[in-house]
Amino acid sequence: MVYSFKIDTELGLVQEHYEGELNLMKVRSALDRLSMDSRFNPDLNNIVDMRECKITLSLEDYPSLIQAFGKVFMGGKGRSAYLVKDPKSTAMLMLFCKQTPMRKSAIFSTEEKAMEWLKVGSFSR
Repeated sequence: MVYSFKIDTELGLVQEHYEGELNLMKVRSALDRLSMDSRFNPDLNNIVDMRECKITLSLEDYPSLIQAFGKVFMGGKGRSAYLVKDPKSTAMLMLFCKQTPMRKSAIFSTEEKAMEWLKVGSFSR
């Protein structure tokens, strides 16, 4: 899996991008990397582009995933917009969003709609 992120404090936005197979160990590693960046703040909004990855998480992974997510984003006021392209990813993320009430989240298929929902201007990769 390839993971990258960019923090734009001026826009108040974290851009995350995942490619390849996405499993629990790789998500936890990505969250650790993000949380260790000195510019990271859970009050920032984030847009998570998962359109180029294959989600291989199982339902048994969710408690650990939610715990890792909570450690990074708990107490923050930011919102998360997830970009996906297939029905299975949408369903998996819908379940995840329902189980992570500490952060307002929504799922989109286009950057434009996600940015509109986040109330953020355009960004560059």
